[in-house]
Amino acid sequence: MGNTQKNLYFILSNCIIITVLYLYNPFHLYFLADDFYHIPYSAENIWLHRNSLRPIGNLSLHIDFFISKNNAFGYHLTNLLLHLMNSFLIGFIGNHFLKKQMNAPTWFFYLVALFFFVYPFHSESIFWIIGRSGSLGTVFFLFAFYFFLLSNKQWKYGIISIFFFQISLLSYESSWIFPIIITAILLFYKKKNEPFNKFK
Repeated sequence: MGNTQKNLYFILSNCIIITVLYLYNPFHLYFLADDFYHIPYSAENIWLHRNSLRPIGNLSLHIDFFISKNNAFGYHLTNLLLHLMNSFLIGFIGNHFLKKQMNAPTWFFYLVALFFFVYPFHSESIFWIIGRSGSLGTVFFLFAFYFFLLSNKQWKYGIISIFFFQISLLSYESSWIFPIIITAILLFYKKKNEPFNKFK
């Protein structure tokens, strides 16, 4: 890809991101629904909310309350930063590990990340403050997946992967599918009679 094409992708990507950030505008957002229940409980270090144990999310709300008090902007900014981090990780992991398998250029994976960032279905975990549990779970899930893919190089990466998996479980229950995903990957390579060393 030439410099002109790279510059074009860079300009287009930044235009889309700036537009989304402008439309999101966390300065104009407030608290919603269960935010009024969960945020005060997290501020008081009460970790079990309505039979839901998500201590990582509660800790993040506690920190936001310590910094922002009743100013909703700080909470929404945290949600936005978490979503940006997930979008970046999607592009990074895809480019780092799937580039050769898919025979796709680098820009393709970051285009996928950009689509992930602007996809409207993700609005709940961004606009609803306590919806950040899904974003937090995804952050740690992706880190766990990243280190799992590195574990064929050194065993310590497997330990790190398990650690992040545990944190993701304490963020959002849906992370339990992680072992199923890595089992499917290992079975895929076993069926192809190839060693699990495709990821670098």
